[in-house]
Amino acid sequence: MHSTIPSQSLSTSPSHSQESVRVITFMIANQVLALPMNAIVKVVSCPPQMISSTNSIELFHFGQRAITVLNLHKHFAQTLEVASGKFLVITQMKQKELYAFLVDTPPDLIDLPVSTIRQIPESYRHGHALSIASCVAVLPQEEGSTSIFIIEIEQAIRALRAK
Repeated sequence: MHSTIPSQSLSTSPSHSQESVRVITFMIANQVLALPMNAIVKVVSCPPQMISSTNSIELFHFGQRAITVLNLHKHFAQTLEVASGKFLVITQMKQKELYAFLVDTPPDLIDLPVSTIRQIPESYRHGHALSIASCVAVLPQEEGSTSIFIIEIEQAIRALRAK
């Protein structure tokens, strides 16, 4: 199984001697999720009609393009809570199709040390809400650690279509 983090997204930071992957992180339903920065097109404010969306997949018109919006709130929520997304993280897949993730707060840009990133076992991913992630970065904190799940866009689409 291959990591979804492309090798060209690896870089050596001038202030650090280790390789890192630049990602944007955001939180949905108490899960810290990430997308590689090289997959990001833009982050925009969410249009008012989508802020309280209950649909898992919607269509959004962005300039001259139509974008598929993926609402992961329902995917992770234990109850049928309404998403309160205020931002769209727009990504582009290899086929030039645009997708956007509905998120509540502006995402953060961080460099993840490659040494912190681990492949998620396929057996764990099967049937789990985190099946949309292929890797996890475990960052040590003062009290415990923080897990950042790196989303695989294709898996997120399949998971939302299955619901």
